[in-house]
Amino acid sequence: MIDACFIAKRITEVMPELPNVLKPRNIHVIDCIAELKKEKEIINKYNEKEDKRIVSLSLTSYHVEIL
Repeated sequence: MIDACFIAKRITEVMPELPNVLKPRNIHVIDCIAELKKEKEIINKYNEKEDKRIVSLSLTSYHVEIL
Protein backbone atom coordinates (compact mmCIF):
# COMPACT_ATOMS: atom_id res chain seq x y z
CA MET A 1 0.00 0.00 0.00
CA ILE A 2 2.78 2.42 0.89
CA ASP A 3 4.58 1.54 -2.34
CA ALA A 4 1.45 2.42 -4.34
CA CYS A 5 1.24 5.81 -2.60
CA PHE A 6 4.93 6.47 -3.28
CA ILE A 7 4.53 5.57 -6.96
CA ALA A 8 1.43 7.80 -7.25
CA LYS A 9 3.38 10.69 -5.72
CA ARG A 10 6.24 10.18 -8.17
CA ILE A 11 3.82 10.13 -11.09
CA THR A 12 2.34 13.49 -10.08
CA GLU A 13 5.83 14.95 -9.63
CA VAL A 14 6.93 14.08 -13.16
CA MET A 15 3.76 15.33 -14.83
CA PRO A 16 4.17 18.61 -16.70
CA GLU A 17 2.88 21.82 -15.13
CA LEU A 18 -0.56 23.04 -16.13
CA PRO A 19 -0.72 26.21 -18.24
CA ASN A 20 -1.39 29.37 -16.24
CA VAL A 21 -4.96 29.66 -17.54
CA LEU A 22 -5.85 26.07 -16.58
CA LYS A 23 -6.58 25.19 -12.97
CA PRO A 24 -6.96 21.72 -11.43
CA ARG A 25 -10.68 22.49 -11.00
CA ASN A 26 -10.99 22.79 -14.80
CA ILE A 27 -9.58 19.29 -15.21
CA HIS A 28 -12.15 17.97 -12.74
CA VAL A 29 -15.00 19.62 -14.68
CA ILE A 30 -13.71 18.21 -17.99
CA ASP A 31 -13.49 14.72 -16.45
CA CYS A 32 -17.07 14.97 -15.12
CA ILE A 33 -18.39 16.10 -18.51
CA ALA A 34 -16.61 13.24 -20.27
CA GLU A 35 -18.02 10.74 -17.76
CA LEU A 36 -21.57 12.06 -18.19
CA LYS A 37 -21.21 11.96 -21.96
CA LYS A 38 -19.96 8.38 -21.93
CA GLU A 39 -22.18 6.80 -19.28
CA LYS A 40 -25.54 8.50 -19.39
CA GLU A 41 -25.72 10.50 -22.63
CA ILE A 42 -26.79 13.52 -20.58
CA ILE A 43 -24.73 16.01 -22.58
CA ASN A 44 -24.77 16.85 -26.28
CA LYS A 45 -21.57 18.19 -27.80
CA TYR A 46 -21.60 20.58 -30.77
CA ASN A 47 -18.57 21.76 -32.74
CA GLU A 48 -18.61 25.32 -34.02
CA LYS A 49 -18.48 25.62 -37.80
CA GLU A 50 -16.26 28.71 -37.93
CA ASP A 51 -13.74 27.72 -35.26
CA LYS A 52 -13.21 23.99 -34.71
CA ARG A 53 -11.47 24.64 -31.38
CA ILE A 54 -14.75 25.78 -29.80
CA VAL A 55 -17.11 23.13 -28.47
CA SER A 56 -20.57 23.93 -27.11
CA LEU A 57 -22.41 21.69 -24.66
CA SER A 58 -26.11 21.32 -23.91
CA LEU A 59 -28.16 19.05 -21.69
CA THR A 60 -30.36 16.35 -23.20
CA SER A 61 -33.94 15.68 -22.13
CA TYR A 62 -32.57 13.04 -19.72
CA HIS A 63 -31.69 15.74 -17.18
CA VAL A 64 -35.42 16.52 -16.75
CA GLU A 65 -35.97 12.99 -15.44
CA ILE A 66 -33.21 13.45 -12.88
CA LEU A 67 -34.52 16.75 -11.56
